[in-house]
Amino acid sequence: MRVQVLGGILALAAALSACAGGDAADERDSATAVATPATHAPLLAMARVTSGPPPNASSSPTPRYDIVISGVDASRLRIVTRSLPPVSRAVLFGRATWSPDGRKLAFAVEHGRDPASIRNQTDIYVADSDGRSLRRLTNLGDGVEPVWSPDGRTIAFARRTYDRPDGGFTSALWLMDRHGHDQRAVMDDNDGHFDVPGEWSPDGSLLAFSRTRFERGRRTSGPALYVVRADGSGLRKLTDNGDEPTWSPDGRHIAFVTERDRNGELTYGDVLRAANELYVMNADGTDARRLTWTRDLNERSPSWSGDGKRIAFHRGRQFDNAEGTGVLVVNRDGTCLATVALDPALDTWYARPVWRPGSAPGRATCARG
Repeated sequence: MRVQVLGGILALAAALSACAGGDAADERDSATAVATPATHAPLLAMARVTSGPPPNASSSPTPRYDIVISGVDASRLRIVTRSLPPVSRAVLFGRATWSPDGRKLAFAVEHGRDPASIRNQTDIYVADSDGRSLRRLTNLGDGVEPVWSPDGRTIAFARRTYDRPDGGFTSALWLMDRHGHDQRAVMDDNDGHFDVPGEWSPDGSLLAFSRTRFERGRRTSGPALYVVRADGSGLRKLTDNGDEPTWSPDGRHIAFVTERDRNGELTYGDVLRAANELYVMNADGTDARRLTWTRDLNERSPSWSGDGKRIAFHRGRQFDNAEGTGVLVVNRDGTCLATVALDPALDTWYARPVWRPGSAPGRATCARG
């Protein structure tokens, strides 16, 4: 995997042009909400995987996992966080989450090994969107997938626990304030439940999440999509087969991915998975509509633009026994698919795109995806 930065970012600029259609509060005042600006120029945060230099002449290149930001101008590329030796790096394909004012990003970082297992320790960090003021929010060793609330006061995240006595693992939903204080579970931690937060509803009343059930390390059902209130009440299932939910800005629809169509398979070593397609449904789980039709390709990680007209997502294809990915955008009705950041040789991978709050691509001029 060779390092190619500008090629992918120039592709990002071209595609968004073609389809153009910090938290400033005092750290001591955790009750002050962060205001959301009305509109931003189109801006995406993404995970990027490249190859870094080998540690010595006889070694192979080491993968680098970065969080990057770019707008339509390739010169605006910013690396928010980059891999640091020996382990400290953004979680592979981990999603960043914007503060509502678009000034900060929260994300998970691998920073060491759990002495009791082979798993990397992970915690939630926050940084200014220019990469400065990196600050650690959790010291749990198992925090991943942060999701900022619309009022800027709360961050939801998942706590993953591996190496259960039966060989299984679990993941529970937790909350904390934006400074990392007042950490508490949303619901009881149930063995065999793997819960991952997706996104808050625009009014902040509900958290959408996916739940997969495992027994002795093997999946027995799911993922399925649920919503729950911050206090753990009002748990409700939306659909039996769905993952990575994200709300439209008006709160009326949810985009998600699903393997329900069984439209191809991808093999990752000894793991065989059905390919996902991109869907949109009503916020109550009814009237699910399919947006993509790609056999043996894997759609993941949708994110709505601020005007509700476009959805960014990543698409993966099998690459040896891994998955090489690129970022695309599509109209909410499935038309005007356009490539955003994709290295055809898959030397550089882009994934988990998230629009900055208020980003509006505007009027779309369709391009081939």
